[in-house]
Amino acid sequence: MLDFEQVVFQYPVEDFSIIDHLSFHVDRGEFVSIIGASGCGKSTIFRLINRLLKPESGTIRVAGKVVAGQEAGGSSYGKGFGGKNRLRNKAVCGYMPQQDLLFPWRTVEENLCLPMELQGGISKEEQHRLALKALEDVGLTGTGDKRPSELSGGMRQRAAFARTLLSGSELLLLDEPFSALDYLTRIEMREWLLRQWERERKTVLFITHDVEEAIFLSGRILVAERSPITKLTAVEIPLELPRTIESLGRPEIQELKEMLIGKLRNHNTEQG
Repeated sequence: MLDFEQVVFQYPVEDFSIIDHLSFHVDRGEFVSIIGASGCGKSTIFRLINRLLKPESGTIRVAGKVVAGQEAGGSSYGKGFGGKNRLRNKAVCGYMPQQDLLFPWRTVEENLCLPMELQGGISKEEQHRLALKALEDVGLTGTGDKRPSELSGGMRQRAAFARTLLSGSELLLLDEPFSALDYLTRIEMREWLLRQWERERKTVLFITHDVEEAIFLSGRILVAERSPITKLTAVEIPLELPRTIESLGRPEIQELKEMLIGKLRNHNTEQG
């Protein structure tokens, strides 16, 4: 579903490449988390996939289509997503940031309809049907006519996730979507998200600073041990599905958690 091949990126204000000849892949249907120290370049990876940034060199493919790199013919949009071959305004991926970014002047249903409006070619009646179905799927039946300000933080994040699903993309990029929530709500949202993934089986790439969160949600964790990011160390998670919070207390999972925290501490020590 996602391939990075020798990708290099440098911000104009920096004198070094924050992403330096990075290669990794994510298989279709995987739930993969990226962990690493603040500022090491995790969110830059998302911006490159989203085509908000263009790599200096290397190639990025989504579902086998080049979205950035030399094979894109000099364009950051890639052959597979441009010209005659491009699906009308179809997103390369669905993106959910830390804040829900629901428009306060729109109802919840109108917020969910936004990606379908941008894509075009979907009737108002079909948008309404799909939005109501998405709200039902995320446990928000009856909230379509409400404003975002009338929802709790967890409810707004669920609405934002439903909107992300309605982008029609098979690859979802979730950038610390629960970090602004209180502790108990974060635990509930982790369990909820895992159930959603088990049902939808979308490909998810998830950024978090929370090692326990990454272990609970992921089949595989990619660790950014150094900055600039030259490689992501893959760690398999030995937890079967379905998972419970109690499963995090298993001795081998505690050892894995300490090992991952140690890797992040080593990064911070080297930076210091």
